[in-house]
Amino acid sequence: MIKIKTLSLRTRSSLKALEKHKEEQLTAVETRMLSVQHSTLSKRFQSAMADYQAVLAHHKDQTESHIKTQLRIVIQTVTRRPAVLAGVTHQTPEELEALLDNETTQVFVDNYVQETQAMKTALQDAKMRHKEMLELEKSIKEMHDLFTDLATMVHTQGEMINVIEYNIEHGTTKVADGNTEMSKAYTKKKSARRKKLWCFILVLCIVGIILAYVALHTLITSIFTF
Repeated sequence: MIKIKTLSLRTRSSLKALEKHKEEQLTAVETRMLSVQHSTLSKRFQSAMADYQAVLAHHKDQTESHIKTQLRIVIQTVTRRPAVLAGVTHQTPEELEALLDNETTQVFVDNYVQETQAMKTALQDAKMRHKEMLELEKSIKEMHDLFTDLATMVHTQGEMINVIEYNIEHGTTKVADGNTEMSKAYTKKKSARRKKLWCFILVLCIVGIILAYVALHTLITSIFTF
């Protein structure tokens, strides 16, 4: 049980260390991959802790049932003798547990069942089981606290993944929009250059026509002058 608790705490520390690693300067894709990995491991750990907690609870119920059985055996044996604790043959679960916590219980049994070693053994076993049950209750509480902390971590991680996916999706859209705008700008620039070229050619043609007209007019004038 202690080994499992130590392993659980170590696993939780590793998950938190992995979560802190996301705070480093990473690309959006790397951050998302790390977040998905962290979320998957956290959910698996959470599932394992839930199973372990269920096993602890089941074992606690079995131990408690065994304790009550042993106590009833002891009480029934003791109360067969005259003038011994009238009315204790029908103990409630709370009264049985109170009997275990009573330091005089062992003295009482020693006084009346010294010759019955089996009953003494049953009582000792019941007290040992009661101690084990208290430890189980403590472990269940610790596992519950750990489970709650882990559930919070998984919930936070899920929200973070949603934010990352949103940013990646909108980032991709913005990149696509940017590429479209760049493509349009390049097309417009190319079209403008083509228009400038045609305008330049047109101007050259007009200048050529004017020069040709002037040259022809000059030639004709000189001929008629002679």
